[in-house]
Amino acid sequence: MTGVQTCALPICFPVTIEGAVYAKSGKWYKIEGGVEKEILSINLAEYSSLISTINGLITSHLSADNPHNDTIGRLVGGGYEKPAVDDAFGSPTDPKTIVYHKARVDVAAHGETPKQIGTLPVTGGKFTGQIGFLSKLLNGGGYLQFNRGTGRTELTVGTTTLSVDATGNSFYLRASHPDSLIMTEANYPDMQIRAGFVFALPVPMASMHLVDDINDLEGIGKWTVETTSAPVFVAGRGLTITGNNTKVYDLINTTLPSTVVAITYAGTVKTVTVKDYGTGIAWANTSLADICTALGLTGVTEFHSIVIYPMLSDYQKSMLVK
Repeated sequence: MTGVQTCALPICFPVTIEGAVYAKSGKWYKIEGGVEKEILSINLAEYSSLISTINGLITSHLSADNPHNDTIGRLVGGGYEKPAVDDAFGSPTDPKTIVYHKARVDVAAHGETPKQIGTLPVTGGKFTGQIGFLSKLLNGGGYLQFNRGTGRTELTVGTTTLSVDATGNSFYLRASHPDSLIMTEANYPDMQIRAGFVFALPVPMASMHLVDDINDLEGIGKWTVETTSAPVFVAGRGLTITGNNTKVYDLINTTLPSTVVAITYAGTVKTVTVKDYGTGIAWANTSLADICTALGLTGVTEFHSIVIYPMLSDYQKSMLVK
């Protein structure tokens, strides 16, 4: 038998029969464990409405973003809000963050050794492969660099620079002076062509060699040398001018800038005199003694030779035999 059993007979209260169900004052009750307990009484329409309301509440609850208004702090085990998370990952002062780690440039960041990162320690060492430098190699007051402007590899110490170009030519440069090509066996022929003419001596305008004869003369024009007595020569030193009046007639008379090179002796002491005359010279009917005086020489006993050039440069004078 199912359902709730009822009867029309009056019921005497209180009811004490276990499991008995009865109505009282418009409500239903049941005896459980000797205790009277009210039983829900509802019709179908009320039940359906109640179920619909409950379902709506559940749907709204499940679709809400935070139906219980929970916070990180109320979660089991706690949690972190966005500012704390951002700081945890991006703080430049927290050693645990990537940002802090990336900013580290000291050895302690990972404890790498120079060998591990492919470089040398401050104590020195050797590279076994090719190395490229973007700028200079510095060492105290000097440096080594490749000069892109000149295309040369340069070693500079103070104001002095030695450099080498791609063809192997070497150059010397000091302070504000222009650089000079350094002579080598390889470039000697080219250097000789480029610079040889600078040192070449011109043809003399006049020359007179009186080592053992008064006739070894040549030059422009007609001129003579004579003595008032027989010429006396000292072997290897030239014509004696003491005690005679040796004269040169029409030797040279020019306004051209000139250089005079004279070799004389005072006893056994040899003197080589090189003297420039910027406005030319005029020696006509002049004694050798007067020529010595004009050259600023004193005590001359023998006259070896005299050569008169168009004015020589310092480079050309370096080629004179002395």
